[in-house]
Amino acid sequence: MAKTRANVKQYGRLLYEVTGASQNEAGLKKNLAGFSAFLAKKGLIGKFEQIIKEFKDYAVKQKGELEVILTTSRALLPSEAKKIDSALEKVLERPIKLIKQTEETILGGFILSFGDKVFDASLRAKLVKLKEKMMS
Repeated sequence: MAKTRANVKQYGRLLYEVTGASQNEAGLKKNLAGFSAFLAKKGLIGKFEQIIKEFKDYAVKQKGELEVILTTSRALLPSEAKKIDSALEKVLERPIKLIKQTEETILGGFILSFGDKVFDASLRAKLVKLKEKMMS
């Protein structure tokens, strides 16, 4: 399993290099077709989604950006999103790519996730904690 994981990571990086080496759309199509044929030959088509994830992760690292997912109970105004984006870049000390999601079930507050970290400051989470304290 560890070897497969290493291969997936390696192929995600290879895909990044293949797409970056393309000079134009025709070259990109040719390179992607060759890469797809390579995966088929290696029997890795079933791992394509994982390879794409590794490709995205590697591309973000190469750009120096950190992908941050912000989940709120309602859609943010553009001005709110801009302030949050700016504040997070200062706190995290690197450029970020803010991905905004809405989920009414969190009731209020927000959930912030990046890398392997999740900060749940939602009203739903606070109510669950309060309930647990009251029950103990």
